[in-house]
Amino acid sequence: MRYTQLALVAVLVFGHPLIVLAVPDNTLSITPSATAGAVITAADENTRNNATTTTYNAHGHTDIAQVANTLNVGDNAAGNKNICANAADSTDACIRWNDTDNLWTVDNPTVGTFNQIATISGSVGLLVNGVVIGDGYGSLRTVVHGTTGQVLVHQGTANRPVWTSGGFFADSVIGSFTRDMATASGTQTVTGLGIAPERIFVICNRSNTPEVSHGVSNSTTDSCLYDSSIDGAANSWKTNDANAIFIQQTDVAGTNFAYKGDIGNFVSGAFDVVWTRTNTPTGTITCIYEALGD
Repeated sequence: MRYTQLALVAVLVFGHPLIVLAVPDNTLSITPSATAGAVITAADENTRNNATTTTYNAHGHTDIAQVANTLNVGDNAAGNKNICANAADSTDACIRWNDTDNLWTVDNPTVGTFNQIATISGSVGLLVNGVVIGDGYGSLRTVVHGTTGQVLVHQGTANRPVWTSGGFFADSVIGSFTRDMATASGTQTVTGLGIAPERIFVICNRSNTPEVSHGVSNSTTDSCLYDSSIDGAANSWKTNDANAIFIQQTDVAGTNFAYKGDIGNFVSGAFDVVWTRTNTPTGTITCIYEALGD
């Protein structure tokens, strides 16, 4: 009768008569014993029935204790606690509570090798198009999605990364423009870009000379590398941190002829070049640019 009780416990708890999950904490004895030829009275039946129901109603589960909505697994002592699958193949896996590091692990993808189970910190969970990052303490954090054209910028180890506009260019346009160096100082507007520029790279040259400059502008700051020539002959390279364009020629007498361009005023589809003419340079400047933006 003891094994019958174990089977009943398994059926009632998990609906499977072959799984025994608890060790009985009482013993079922049925009295009186039947004797061949003896008459079984109503009192005998009542006694046997009472013995069965009393023992059954008093039984408990000392291996797995379930109270309200909590299922406790373990012996209430130090050490790892495992919940394992028991299927017909050899690829069964376990979930383990690592009692040393106080975290849940699972032996997946390699059976027997336990890896930490990743969780999301907080109660919000992973939002649509959110970004998941590690927090360094056994959990994951989320960063909500940004807007079109933004990039995720790292903030060091103390803070989560943030979405930032700028720094990433969705579009690129290549074009050209010219400028007659006999023209007085003034502003030239370059149009037809088709995008809102955020960065412009420009290469300029005075026709049929070695006078050339390579520059860049973000509308507020300009810089360039240019060839400083003497009487039309290549000489040396110099830098200028005030202009994106610098075409310079010095004659044999030491007179400086220069035409400089400060690029700025970025608007949708256009930018300005503010030209400064020094002395009386002549010729035509041809510039090729690449505009980056959204």
